[in-house]
Amino acid sequence: MRILLVEDEQGLIITLTDRLQSEGFEVVSADDGAAGFNLASSETFDLIILDVMLPDINGQAVCELIRRDPTMSDIKIICISGMVEEDKIADLKAAGADDFLHKPLDIDELMKRICRLLDIESTAHA
Repeated sequence: MRILLVEDEQGLIITLTDRLQSEGFEVVSADDGAAGFNLASSETFDLIILDVMLPDINGQAVCELIRRDPTMSDIKIICISGMVEEDKIADLKAAGADDFLHKPLDIDELMKRICRLLDIESTAHA
């Protein structure tokens, strides 16, 4: 299974990539929204972990662009952010996000949600 990680915080990219790879996922990362969208539209991914606050276009706009393209309609999207109010979470879900997690991330919780969205056995260590 392939995961696209769209995140501008280098430390989090490394942490998440290490954990996801240790769980058997192939991980590709992009550090801004435009690069993330270009990767999503040119390669095949099962799931995207998408930061909301990106240096160029925000995660909600990326989510909307992905959902407008019928070739990417099956990709699951988990949005992440440390600065999103509850009413904005509804906007993200309306834009096409399948799930949302606040930063700082609980990586075990993220793994549970990834497994649930991809309908695979949970790998998170309780």
